Amino acid sequence: MRVAWAACALLLAGCAGQPDGTSGIQGKAMLGPTCPVERDPPDPQCADRAYAGNLTVLEAGSGRVVKVFTAQDGTFRVALAPGNYTIGDAGSESRLPRCATDGPFAVVAERYTEVTVRCDTGIR
Repeated sequence: MRVAWAACALLLAGCAGQPDGTSGIQGKAMLGPTCPVERDPPDPQCADRAYAGNLTVLEAGSGRVVKVFTAQDGTFRVALAPGNYTIGDAGSESRLPRCATDGPFAVVAERYTEVTVRCDTGIR
């Protein structure tokens, strides 16, 4: 009987930290600035645009890569286990755009956290 309980505990421990689809993040990735000079009033043609590309979910604190996903049309929905995360580039840090969240965010059980990712074009 003890062996059965031990095997069950090991099986459950192996699943800890794995997303079950009931929690995660959803949101948008925005690319900007899109024009070299900001105007007042703002030029609608220079508004931030949706970013379509690969992004990386990192565990806050350790920086461990948790998941790489693609924002197809600037929007995304990604299943994640509860925890604290950040989002960054999935490519080289030496090329543009550079994408990131403003800071760490929390994913709680049975909820999807709304997240905005800002992607800097480097236009100044």
